[in-house]
Amino acid sequence: MSMNRILDIGWTSARDLMRAARAASDDYARCERQMIALRLRAESLGGGQAGATSGTHAHDSLERRVVALTDRGRDLERQMTRDEQVMDAACEMLFGGEGSEWREGLSSLVPTFWCEALWWHYLQGETWVQVGRTLGYSPSHLKACTRQALETADAYGLATVADGLGIAEG
Repeated sequence: MSMNRILDIGWTSARDLMRAARAASDDYARCERQMIALRLRAESLGGGQAGATSGTHAHDSLERRVVALTDRGRDLERQMTRDEQVMDAACEMLFGGEGSEWREGLSSLVPTFWCEALWWHYLQGETWVQVGRTLGYSPSHLKACTRQALETADAYGLATVADGLGIAEG
């Protein structure tokens, strides 16, 4: 999905996109946990009534549960794909698109650690204290820097930033 198409969904600011990426990241992790639980449940169903004959109550009941698990698994996979698209859009805005040169996107306009701080906080779900420990800055400094980074992205426009274009090129 291209950045322009994903922007058409309705993110009007860099902060909106990053908040959506945080929610998508959290949702993706939840879906992963549910997929593991579904696999375990499916494995347990496989052994419980393996000898059931087609047309019997036990077989039909097992068949319905397997279909329900399969449908739920497909729903989770579709949701995870949507979540990945949002997270990819945020990464594209921060660091440039797939196959791009290093330091494109917002990281070409502001210090790279500002974008790394945004990535850790919004896409990895870390608190500002945790991000500060990882990057070696105080949480208040990181908040101020990332606020300025998001304002910079909004000033240039999300699609322009993702394409690695500044004022001279955009």
